Amino acid sequence: MGRLLVACGLGALLFAGCHLALGIDALEIVEVVAGGGGHGGAAGAGGAAGAGGGDACEAHATLPSPSAEPYFLAVRSPVVASEVVAFLADFTLQAGQVQLSLQPLAAADRATPVGSPYQGASTLGPDGTFTIALGVMNLPAEANPSVPEPLVLSDVVMRAGCFGTDLVCGLLELDLLEPVVITDVVTTFAMEPISLHVDPPELDCAGTLAGPL
Repeated sequence: MGRLLVACGLGALLFAGCHLALGIDALEIVEVVAGGGGHGGAAGAGGAAGAGGGDACEAHATLPSPSAEPYFLAVRSPVVASEVVAFLADFTLQAGQVQLSLQPLAAADRATPVGSPYQGASTLGPDGTFTIALGVMNLPAEANPSVPEPLVLSDVVMRAGCFGTDLVCGLLELDLLEPVVITDVVTTFAMEPISLHVDPPELDCAGTLAGPL
């Protein structure tokens, strides 16, 4: 079963077991389905897409050492689903241990570092998956693509379902505490070596593109 995540702007509302946030522009519904490829294909910016597999994953996924260069990490925003929370990621693998450092980037250009980096580590599974607990993340307002307010996330867990030299992607689980409260959020991420990065970036393993800058 997928989990329905309704995400947009300010003013949270709980309805029929789904968490709703009333939109800045329009109400967007994201259905995130773990595994089994892209759900309904790449549905465009803000549309539904599979998180644990898909064409992009199948085209790129192998299990070599990750790139020595930094990665561009795009997280589907938990506030507005077509927007990107961007990071510069230092991603290393040694003796089966994944080390990750995430530097938030300004939403205005997805390039300028803002705020402090966050670190995590995990063991790489034999199938190329890993899970990293990142805890609490306080992202400055400059990193929020939706409204000029800080993004405060708690219980952040990154679950990679696809790992290769030029693509790492999967699910991000979290509770959103600011600028609105939305609990049990499941969103998607994709990261690629910075030299391969083009705008708009991919948001998931199915190759769904974010909205442009």
